[in-house]
Amino acid sequence: MSDIDIVREPTVDSYLAALPEGDRQCLEDLRELIRTCVPPGTTERISYGIPSFHYKGGLVWYAGFKSHCSMYPVGPDMLAEWAAVLNGYATSNKGTLRFTAERPLPEAFVRAFVAVRIAENEAAAAEKAAKKSSKRGKVGTQANASSS
Repeated sequence: MSDIDIVREPTVDSYLAALPEGDRQCLEDLRELIRTCVPPGTTERISYGIPSFHYKGGLVWYAGFKSHCSMYPVGPDMLAEWAAVLNGYATSNKGTLRFTAERPLPEAFVRAFVAVRIAENEAAAAEKAAKKSSKRGKVGTQANASSS
């Protein structure tokens, strides 16, 4: 037998299990809420060392820290639109929204946030597909022109 330890990729479940009880329950509740909002085909994984949901790209990340929990990426438009509801929650200019087990994020905000992120990812995927299709059309046209 070798002295090499096999390191397994962390899972969302193992990440959450390692958190203190209050934070773990808060993030498990957030996870379950997000699951009710996402379309079929959405996956969960550890990305950048924290739990995340992916649908046509990165959708939502969330994490537990020593004194707070966080959800990402919350854009400035969402923060402005929901300013009254999110009053008192700490934010950063990089899209971080901080909350605690004692004061979790409002369900209505989470549902709206996930819906906005889904729409953003769908729009980005459609734009990418259109560009790819456009490039294929140009390549085919160029090939036809050069064979004439």
